[in-house]
Amino acid sequence: MRDAPHWPQPHPGTPDLVARFADFYQELAAIKAAQTGGWLAVYLAGDGAPQPVTGSEFAKRVSARLLALLQRQERRHADEADTAAGRAERQARYLMAALADEVLIFELDWPGRDAWLPVLLEQAMFGSSNAGSRFFSMAEQLIQDTARTALQAELASVFLLAMELGFKGRYRARQAQPQLERIRGQLYQVVFAASGKLDDEQPAFAEAYAYPLTGRRDERLAPLSPWRNLGLYGLIGYLVLSVIAWFVLMHPFEHYLNG
Repeated sequence: MRDAPHWPQPHPGTPDLVARFADFYQELAAIKAAQTGGWLAVYLAGDGAPQPVTGSEFAKRVSARLLALLQRQERRHADEADTAAGRAERQARYLMAALADEVLIFELDWPGRDAWLPVLLEQAMFGSSNAGSRFFSMAEQLIQDTARTALQAELASVFLLAMELGFKGRYRARQAQPQLERIRGQLYQVVFAASGKLDDEQPAFAEAYAYPLTGRRDERLAPLSPWRNLGLYGLIGYLVLSVIAWFVLMHPFEHYLNG
């Protein structure tokens, strides 16, 4: 029996960025569910507050709820701000804000959609409004860093989850999907390299090599071009990632499911 793929777990002293991402996304998912169910105004009214009526009111209420979560995380770990872990936490919060902004502008049909730009989470938390490009610049920087640590694996996992849950940024156009898949594959390798699953002697997605071809047919298939090999690895990686990503996302919610 072959071992199951090993998704890196937080090491002692390493922030659990995936769990913090999941805590944030739980609220975003609740907002989406309330809108789908037709009771978003009631959900946002909270403790006796009047229900929002205008698009601007909806946007301000949702922004305030999500911003409060991000600020709570920031305060909770303020003493780590100047450490590597603190910088990774700040990047993770940026990814959370970027995902929420994009979902609430492009993915969800809701009353506050057209009024969201004035209350962007990215602008409120980080003083910028260029996540469509900056998200991928940050991802490329992480990919190009040759050090492979548990902290990098955590951060790469957050990038991957944000992309799986809807972030496309400057690659939103259909013709840009190959670029998204390339970045996904590279981030996936960062995760598994940091957990010891990838090294110079072990190919990416080694499970694909479990049943090697032999005989004369093997000789005919050998001259496959590097581009076709790359495409094959990318496809395998995406399929595996799609399954693993959901397990990772749901892990912090197990106590709700088992309760």
